[in-house]
Amino acid sequence: MRLPAQRPTISVIIPVYNAAHLIARVVAPLIAAHERREIDEILVADDCSTDQLVEQIANYPIIRSVRTTRQAGPGGARNLAAQHA
Repeated sequence: MRLPAQRPTISVIIPVYNAAHLIARVVAPLIAAHERREIDEILVADDCSTDQLVEQIANYPIIRSVRTTRQAGPGGARNLAAQHA
């Protein structure tokens, strides 16, 4: 007898740099998908932003964020978040 396959964990990683003015528009559909249980987690990978991004992300308690210690570019930020996923 074959057991039903388990649904894989789905993490959405968003690498960002100085995107405080866009983050609400980007995460809104992801939060809705999370509430519908279509995705399991949302990670924002902050590449040492100098704007108000950290404060903006704090408005969304379901979003986890990681921050690079030095600017690493989108790939470096994405890889850091992948390690935390």
